[in-house]
Amino acid sequence: MNNSPQIMDAALKILSRRAHSAQELRNKLFKKEFARRDIDAAVAECLRLNLVNDHLLAEDYTEELKSKGCGPYKIKLMLYKKGIDKDIINEVAGGRENDESRLAGEVLARKMKSLAREPDHKKRREKAFRFMISRGFSSDVIRKLFEEQDFTS
Repeated sequence: MNNSPQIMDAALKILSRRAHSAQELRNKLFKKEFARRDIDAAVAECLRLNLVNDHLLAEDYTEELKSKGCGPYKIKLMLYKKGIDKDIINEVAGGRENDESRLAGEVLARKMKSLAREPDHKKRREKAFRFMISRGFSSDVIRKLFEEQDFTS
């Protein structure tokens, strides 16, 4: 690796800002026009030193997204976009229906406060459904939740 010090400096600078997945680091180093073999070696070294840990990143990011009210489908999509391996995604963000139902209930309760201004209960229900789908909750969980929800008041 003839660019060893330069590429490691670049990698450390990237990682000092925030945690990145191995794929994100690879992409950022590639944009800096380092050679692919040098990038692979630098990423391997960062993995060896545990500066890059996709599993830990996936766990932390999953918790962050859950705290923002995201459901499992959106979480899986966001992890996929970060270049996290699908096995790690399934392990970390795998379907826990009870957890999804609880989180969906909390998110819907918060959203209903802002939807209370909508006078038409049918439109209120449609807006709530679109919102919940956009947040990554399954339609089955949303339907079960809507059976319990009163959209007429």
